[in-house]
Amino acid sequence: MRFLKKSNIIFRICFLIIFLLLVFIFFFPDSKNLKYIQNKCIEYIGEINPKNYFINKKNTKKIRYFVQLGIFAKHNEVDKIEARINILGLKPNIENYLFNGKLTKKITLGPYNSYKNFEKILKTLDDNNIQYHIINE
Repeated sequence: MRFLKKSNIIFRICFLIIFLLLVFIFFFPDSKNLKYIQNKCIEYIGEINPKNYFINKKNTKKIRYFVQLGIFAKHNEVDKIEARINILGLKPNIENYLFNGKLTKKITLGPYNSYKNFEKILKTLDDNNIQYHIINE
């Protein structure tokens, strides 16, 4: 019986503390102490804004560049493009791709994270008269 009284008292005290904290948060959201606590708790998490706790998507995503060399249904075309690209010292990505109900192969270069490397690749392709399309994510 004594144990039930002690646990009941502890439960009530915990409930009262949580209730007071919630009241403090809702009625005094601009308190200096609350801002200090929020900033200290969130300081090392990264791109989280302490005001709304949502991830800031502007800074978390880097732009990656790809060069699409084409989508081909004939394997001999794929082999020709792959050979030309390999001669230039580049490594093409060849993926199976379903296009209008037909199995095709998509040839791309990349990803390139820096724009300087990307420009070098484009200059190399232009110098060798290879057609391409730029894709960025």
